[in-house]
Amino acid sequence: MVRALVGNLVPLLFATQSPTEPLSPTGRIIDAVKTLYLDLDDANLSRQYTPTIKFSYVAPPSATAESSWRCQTQKENGALSEDMFFDCIASTHNSTKPLALYLPGLDGFGISASQQFDDLAETFEFWRMIVTQEDRSSFNGLMETVSTFIEDVAVKLDRDVILIGESFGGLLAPAVAARTRAKHYKTHAGEDVVRDPIKGLVLVNPATSYEDTQWSTFAPLLAQLKHLKDDSRQDKRSGPFSLPTPYSFVGGLALAASIPDSNQFGRIVSLLTETAPVRNTDELTDILENMVAGFGILDEQLPAETIEHRIGQWLPVGARVVNPRLTTLDVPTLVVAGQDDNMLPTKKEAQRLVKEMPNCVKIDIPGSGHFVLDERVNLTEAILDSHLDPLKKKDIPYDAITDWDL
Repeated sequence: MVRALVGNLVPLLFATQSPTEPLSPTGRIIDAVKTLYLDLDDANLSRQYTPTIKFSYVAPPSATAESSWRCQTQKENGALSEDMFFDCIASTHNSTKPLALYLPGLDGFGISASQQFDDLAETFEFWRMIVTQEDRSSFNGLMETVSTFIEDVAVKLDRDVILIGESFGGLLAPAVAARTRAKHYKTHAGEDVVRDPIKGLVLVNPATSYEDTQWSTFAPLLAQLKHLKDDSRQDKRSGPFSLPTPYSFVGGLALAASIPDSNQFGRIVSLLTETAPVRNTDELTDILENMVAGFGILDEQLPAETIEHRIGQWLPVGARVVNPRLTTLDVPTLVVAGQDDNMLPTKKEAQRLVKEMPNCVKIDIPGSGHFVLDERVNLTEAILDSHLDPLKKKDIPYDAITDWDL
């Protein structure tokens, strides 16, 4: 039971808990996770591209009242006209910052990268793609939507962009790069000229390795658990609280086994065991109700129907589209690889990508699993120090006086 609950509470690793809230320790955990999901959906100034897909601009924390990406200030002051939407945002930094777009994993929000958003927003004009659970886009539809956004935010303003893709986003990013390059391939006076706005790819534990996993078999079986209804919700004999659904329980076990690395698993268990000894039945009921609420997070944020569609329609199609094209995708690429990733064979995949892609390097993160972007990693520094060179430091001549160091 505890291991399954840990799987559902993996997002806790990226949530900020308030010690002043009058809730039980377990209640604070659940509340922090749910609040983080709400902020990921609605804390930033956004542009809607389809009813279920939008792109959110993350203001640098230094420009917000809360010194955090989780800030309503920019929304309150952000009534921008449709025609000048992207120009107005670029003007906040005089178009001096490079563009970066984050493409999330199957959750559609990017909860696992949220601890990186502040640093990324200080250095880049940073955007996030958000895909709601109701979305039923095809893989091709996702590519089209991202390409349209890049056309608006980069191509029309003659700017470059770096794509940061995590997990499934790491499969979508190279597909978008290949499609964008083809779309903006032009011919002038008989000479082929490429106007490619994609200047770099950052692939974090990318799902390009999907075909080497068992998820295509396991995920449909997991999704079928949706047909096992939770009759306890209507059964008064179950007491004041309902039991977790079979989908959330088995899904929680699967997540606990594949997502947290040993360090993250230990931290979640430690938080769960901080609860003081139970003194009465009311406290016991509170703990049990909050545990059920913890299981419900998976049902709420990634329902079985959503998982079934995304694993069945996005991953296999994306792998078939992307992998045959990797050898010709000559875009500077940085792979960030958690060496203890149990969800995907990332350690092996990073080696393959470096070998097959023309301009690819990797960073191995020892001891880190599938959610590699926690506080132990600074993604911004990794990008700046890589050959992607988004600030074009290599173009600045070396000065023997100002650049000299002991």
